[in-house]
Amino acid sequence: MKPSNSEITISQKDQHSKIGTLLGGHGLETLRSLPDHVPPETVEDITRSWPDLLHTQLNSKTERDALQDAVDKFSTPAPRKWITGRIASLLAQYFQGDISEQMMRAIADDWCHEMQEFPAWAIAKSVRWWTGRDNPDRRKKPLPGDIADRAQRELGPIFAAKSAIRRFDQGVVLQIEEAPRERMSKERAEEIMAEAGLNVKKFGH
Repeated sequence: MKPSNSEITISQKDQHSKIGTLLGGHGLETLRSLPDHVPPETVEDITRSWPDLLHTQLNSKTERDALQDAVDKFSTPAPRKWITGRIASLLAQYFQGDISEQMMRAIADDWCHEMQEFPAWAIAKSVRWWTGRDNPDRRKKPLPGDIADRAQRELGPIFAAKSAIRRFDQGVVLQIEEAPRERMSKERAEEIMAEAGLNVKKFGH
């Protein structure tokens, strides 16, 4: 029996609703209109529910493709010029005395090498975390590896989304427990996602 126009409309609305939930209440039009280097607040808003993808699955190719579009958008590595500017503003809070131009270039090279695989939003969030009240070592001048470690942690939602996409593409169906499931803490979810990300040598792959 061929579905009626009303049934098709309801189905389309349902798909848009699911995508909106997946993208933090935003639609595909909003996602596609975002700049190449998305502000950290926007990424955090859109990916807020992505840790739940560790124990839930995508229900349609439409959802899968919408999530892939978001992952691609949020995976663009920061350009060198942006990295040097952001790190210069960070280190300016710690440097004392004069630093030669040659030394500054060498320092910039070290930072760019360590940061080259990360998107701008992840680096920005990591810098804010380092200088914020939640970091007990905030008075210490960070090394490139310090910010890289935190940036890897910030990518946790991206790794969760990639895992969900990979399961969908491979036809893997999660075994959902019938017993009530205790909600995973934010800290534990971050740990699991960070551990998964540590095996990724290059962020774009």
